[in-house]
Amino acid sequence: KKIPLVLTSLPLVSLIGLRPFHKYTVNTQVICGGLSSSAQCPPSTRTMRQLSFSTRQDRPGAVQSLKVRSLNPYSVQVSWLSPALPNGILTHYVVEIKPEDGETAPFTVDVPVSSAEKNDHIIETIVDQLIGGERYTFSVRAVTEAGAGEADNVVSLTQPLLGNFKS
Repeated sequence: KKIPLVLTSLPLVSLIGLRPFHKYTVNTQVICGGLSSSAQCPPSTRTMRQLSFSTRQDRPGAVQSLKVRSLNPYSVQVSWLSPALPNGILTHYVVEIKPEDGETAPFTVDVPVSSAEKNDHIIETIVDQLIGGERYTFSVRAVTEAGAGEADNVVSLTQPLLGNFKS
């Protein structure tokens, strides 16, 4: 972007639309004279020192491909892929389990990033202490130092009864 200067002081330049947790480099030149017929200085160009900076972390985007599979009446395997836009360094994931009976309180399971990811980039964990025959809603949020992301993907599942379980 070229900014014509008439004053002897430099204007402030606002950079908008920058993405979280990205590195940027700004190159600037000061050009005097030659831009108009009423130039107040002889034609010259001066390249300023390069400026590099990074933007801060932000809350991550939603996890992708959330899947929940019953292992037995009391346990499920929850799997997902990392967010397409992590917006920082992921610290952990939060799996939220909401029983749909209206009486039992929701609970969460924290999943560390390093221990959860497999070679094919699928992240998984086992959730225990469920009740056979009950219906649950599962969601997963990725977390950075800026906070938890959105839980756009939600999966509902009714746990099998002991006699009705199929592996």
